[in-house]
Amino acid sequence: MNNKMNILIIIGLVLLASISQLTRAISIENVSIENTSPADAQLSNTTATRFKEFASANIATSMPEGDINQQSFTNHFAWMQAQRVNQPEGPNFALIYLRSLGYSITFTVDDPLLQGYQVNVAHELRGYATVERAEPVKTSASSGVMVGKFIDGMCDPTTHLAPTTCNRSKLSVLGAKGVTVRGDDPDAFQNRLVTHNNVYNSDIYVGTNTFSVSFSSAPSPMTTTIFQNYGGGEANLRFGLAASMPQLVNAGYPGIDGEDAIDLGHFASITVTAVEPAIVDSDQDGIEDSLDNCSATYNPAQTDSDGDGVGDSCDNCVDNFNPNQLDTDGNGIGDECEIKDCVGVYPATAKLWPPNHKLSTLELFQLDQNGDVQSVGYYVDNVTQDEPVNGNSDGNTEPDAIGMLTDSLQLRAERTSKGDGRVYQIDFTANDGCVGSVQVAVPKSRKSSAIDSGQYFNSWQP
Repeated sequence: MNNKMNILIIIGLVLLASISQLTRAISIENVSIENTSPADAQLSNTTATRFKEFASANIATSMPEGDINQQSFTNHFAWMQAQRVNQPEGPNFALIYLRSLGYSITFTVDDPLLQGYQVNVAHELRGYATVERAEPVKTSASSGVMVGKFIDGMCDPTTHLAPTTCNRSKLSVLGAKGVTVRGDDPDAFQNRLVTHNNVYNSDIYVGTNTFSVSFSSAPSPMTTTIFQNYGGGEANLRFGLAASMPQLVNAGYPGIDGEDAIDLGHFASITVTAVEPAIVDSDQDGIEDSLDNCSATYNPAQTDSDGDGVGDSCDNCVDNFNPNQLDTDGNGIGDECEIKDCVGVYPATAKLWPPNHKLSTLELFQLDQNGDVQSVGYYVDNVTQDEPVNGNSDGNTEPDAIGMLTDSLQLRAERTSKGDGRVYQIDFTANDGCVGSVQVAVPKSRKSSAIDSGQYFNSWQP
């Protein structure tokens, strides 16, 4: 019988482990980035006094994160193009430089429960187009367009630069109109912010698939710079990377609106969402985590004695409402249930005199934050004394404390004439929940002080 029971328990644990592993509906894995842009370039031609610099790089890719039903990651791709032409004796023609750019993001989506999922791609293009003429000629710069396609493994991946071949052409963003300085413009310098964004939602997929999201300036060049006729000028398109050639002054222009290089470039955010969300029940108590008031501990009854939304199985203070579960000292007991010591509480009369065997009511006081005296309500927990309740030469009266376990206490003004005075110790709980103790003495003489020789006797018992 024991062996059969052990086998059943092992099978149950294996099943629970399998269920736990399958609670994730989707996950993003194997993210990789490929920069398909031409190699970075620098050029200096002293004959025509021409300078140009091209650069592109992937700046940052975040790790996939999210919950069991949705995960996302982001990517930041940046580039720059800067050119300067100075041909005072050159021919009458236009100089055009084309700079095609492109990169792709490849990732795999795992769908172990076959819940189905949709891929969302949100992307934004941000940069600056800057031109300045050195001679009375027309100088311009244009950002072109940024087009994209979503390759789902069902189309021909060799058609990398033609987004329409995969029927996924909704990833494109149009570029700005560019910026131009004409030969007769009074202002030889122009700067413009380029910004465009777009959101694409894919079809619904089921099971594990590998996808590639590709962005490119083709078939329309991402950057075009024109120096028309003869003369000199500078044109720069900056999408996040600064220039390194000192001849290209405007390439380092900081932009407008306080944006820096980190704010510029092409930003892509890819989110995968399960169509049929998986139900998570971490503690396997039959109640999904989103509804479970104690998802880490098995508690099918969902008992919540103090009604604070935290189940008793997880609540660090079951008897008091404490939804924030504060535990300042980290001892596992919530602050709302922590027993606090009363500070600064003192008796109204610390010395009972004369020792006439009469009863006196105990009153307690405390200074508040403003220094004002406040009465303290209390409940008597215990009263002890260092002399017998009815000892030799103390008047033959008993008990010496009345009001035990109540909110009012009376103490008897007496002591043995052969001792060193009597000391009462009163343990109490204040109305605000703190606990404390005070002492009241009956000295041997008016001018003497009582000495506590040990709290060995209960004051309410003979």
